[in-house]
Amino acid sequence: MPTFMGARRALETYFELGPRRTTWRREVAAGLTTFAAMAYILFLNPAVLGAAVRVEGVDLRPQLLTATALAAALGSLLMGLLGRYPVAAAPAMGLNAYFAHTIVLGDGVPWPTALGAVFLGGCIGLLFSFSVLRRMMLAAFPPTLRLATVAGIGAFMGALGLQSAGLLVHGEPFPIPGDALTIPALLTAAGLGLLLALRRLRVPGGILLAIGLLSAACIATGAPVFDGAPFAGLPAPALQWPVWPTHLIFAFDLRGVFEGGLIGVVAAVAFVDLFDSVGALMGLADKADLLDADGNLPRAGQVLAADAGASVLGAALGMSPTTTFIESAAGIDAGGRTGITAIVVALLFGASLFLWPLAAAIPSVALAPLLLYLGGQMLCAARGVDVRDLSHAVPAAVTIVVMPLTMSITHGIVAGVLTYCAWQWAYRGVRRVHWALNTIAAALIARMLVLAAAAL
Repeated sequence: MPTFMGARRALETYFELGPRRTTWRREVAAGLTTFAAMAYILFLNPAVLGAAVRVEGVDLRPQLLTATALAAALGSLLMGLLGRYPVAAAPAMGLNAYFAHTIVLGDGVPWPTALGAVFLGGCIGLLFSFSVLRRMMLAAFPPTLRLATVAGIGAFMGALGLQSAGLLVHGEPFPIPGDALTIPALLTAAGLGLLLALRRLRVPGGILLAIGLLSAACIATGAPVFDGAPFAGLPAPALQWPVWPTHLIFAFDLRGVFEGGLIGVVAAVAFVDLFDSVGALMGLADKADLLDADGNLPRAGQVLAADAGASVLGAALGMSPTTTFIESAAGIDAGGRTGITAIVVALLFGASLFLWPLAAAIPSVALAPLLLYLGGQMLCAARGVDVRDLSHAVPAAVTIVVMPLTMSITHGIVAGVLTYCAWQWAYRGVRRVHWALNTIAAALIARMLVLAAAAL
């Protein structure tokens, strides 16, 4: 007993339960709440990545679900033990769409090579975490471009949701509206209304409940939305041992990254992941009242290292970038203040490894409302842009509009950076732009000129 009590006191000291005025019971309850808010990623992430990560003759959905659960469990464990913040990590929405639809499907990069870019991007994030490079890169990209990038990814996710519903179809040169009276479109509209109602009523786990109810409606009505056919039934038994991600683990191809000249993709992954992580962590820490007197993030190096480490581990498991999940706000609302909350989330994701057969009951149309909802949430980041100053408003608008129109996050970031720099150079001078951003813009312009000359 003395040993147990001593270990408990040591843990309470390490996680600062006293200074943060919380208890074990409250932290566990917060972990349960956070897991309920983010468990949808178990089904949504395999659906997004499954469009691009393919092995001929193999159904990768069970493996993708296992890898998603493992990445979330290990990432949340790192955030809890090393960062000691009440924030969980999982394969990030937006970044998984960037991986699948921009890098792999859009640019034609083989998915193992794209995983190599994610792995190297995570390694760069680790270097940034404990060096002045992190502060330099955050200073180089003005808040306007950071906010516009988040909002543009939200618009991109919304476009993916509309595509899943059949409300947006492929067209040249831009996507065109689809039929709004099809079964998938009507189910998506009903699901979005249900999701908004549950969120409005603050129902715990409302997102997961909405996915379950819409899936149940698809099964009960026999709607042909399971790959164009009615529901064929769950694998028996419904609970099974996890399917080890044999085709995914350590599948990344680092040689292909260098041979294919994909260093720009690595940098884009690292930068977007950094902006996403810092923005989410600052917002969540502020919500939990964990920022210091100067508004800074205590132990920023440790928590960002945990975030980058989660991305590296995720890439090793075959996942797109793993990062801080904004749904951690649900657990903070429930009283979570320490890393114990994140550790509870990690344990629950570990337990969810046995639920992979349930993925067969989730049609893509049940996930379309969630893509629209999450995309709308991210699009709200545009509110932080100063629209009264055209030198900020125009580059932000270009970034946000280009992403969904070209179905490429990279193109949106490039267009935004070049528009911002060109405006500043013309009206305020080159010196008003951070030297690192000037260097990036010059490299982008040089690359465009080389490609244009090669096309002649």
